Amino acid sequence: MPFAAAQIGLGFRNEIHPKQGLLRVREFQMAEIEHFVDPSDKSHPKFFQVEDDLLPLLTAPNQEAAGDMIYDMPLKTAVKDSVIGNETLAYFMARTFRFLKACGVIPDKIRFRQHRSNEMAHYAKDCWDAEIHCSYGWIEVAGHADRSCFDLTRHQEKTKVELVAARPLPEPIQVKYIQVTLEKPKLGKTLKKDSKAVCEYLENLTEEQKETHCKEAEEAKELTLTVNDKEFKIPADMVKFERKEKTQFEEKYSPHVIEPSFGLGRIVYCSFEHCFKVRAHDTQRTYFDFPISVAPVKCVLLPLMSKPELNKKIIEIKSVLTKAGISSRIDDSSHTVGKRYARTDECGIPFAFTVDFKTLEDDTITMRELDSMKQIRLPITDAVEVINSLVLGTKFAQLIEKYGEFKNEAKE
Repeated sequence: MPFAAAQIGLGFRNEIHPKQGLLRVREFQMAEIEHFVDPSDKSHPKFFQVEDDLLPLLTAPNQEAAGDMIYDMPLKTAVKDSVIGNETLAYFMARTFRFLKACGVIPDKIRFRQHRSNEMAHYAKDCWDAEIHCSYGWIEVAGHADRSCFDLTRHQEKTKVELVAARPLPEPIQVKYIQVTLEKPKLGKTLKKDSKAVCEYLENLTEEQKETHCKEAEEAKELTLTVNDKEFKIPADMVKFERKEKTQFEEKYSPHVIEPSFGLGRIVYCSFEHCFKVRAHDTQRTYFDFPISVAPVKCVLLPLMSKPELNKKIIEIKSVLTKAGISSRIDDSSHTVGKRYARTDECGIPFAFTVDFKTLEDDTITMRELDSMKQIRLPITDAVEVINSLVLGTKFAQLIEKYGEFKNEAKE
């Protein structure tokens, strides 16, 4: 412990009338993490990485009192003051906040809403929904729940398979226990069709029940059992209770699970809505400002005009980018380069490389950023490194400092 499993797949909802566009559908993609922890220690080894993060928290008491969100509480304080149940839950909430921002969701339109007492699952220790504000209002996109040991114990009850973990004891201890041995052939002859149910009952006795029946067997010659609302008198020689002792080196327990669960379709929808923008100087020009890390296509390759020598150079650059694992597309149509910029902007392609006649002379190309429309000129050999650095967090302004801003005479 801790032990975790992550999975992605389809979820289904009995939605009679799908509504709210893509937000309420019958079939949807989900991703979730099942993070199992020792109930006596719900700390997280990486919590120090996020302990100073400030998350917009809408607590259950604040909701009930019509209070405001909390913006200025570091996570370490939220855990210390029991605003958030434990470190592991807080850690995954922080990672979700960072993830949503990386997907292009506007930070001011994200909040974490705690479940109120009347909506909290009876088995849950704490639960927070990550919600995003969009044109449909606040919608839930991810849940973060401390589900205690509810799931494992229910599986254990139905499958009769022990689903526990163990922690070593500081010192070995002597443990007294009662071993139950059944004379199944005799029980079968005596109880007939009821023998299976009675045997299952006796095999799953708790220690407290074993103690009770053991005393009964010691004092009487028969046991009185009630199984499935039927009473049975069983001779004591058919069920043997033995008091024993063993050395115990470890202590078994049912792990608790912290479960972050994500609705991928809703996150993608919100990313599209939050990344949709309009040019300030021309309201007819719209575009998607996706972060480069999640943009499906990282760059577009444009010849200044459709000329064989320029098109050949474009194909060479495309081959280099493809070998480096960088997604790109070519637009060598007859439209002006300004119109092709606008067209790729609408697709949310964050960067554009343009090949012109100077490229044929010195193997340099221009690079344009979608959002600012600013450009630099750089060697073709730097293209792969520059795109990869942008994916890893380099700002385009840093590239302008390095290469200088390129003033293009072409009108957009």
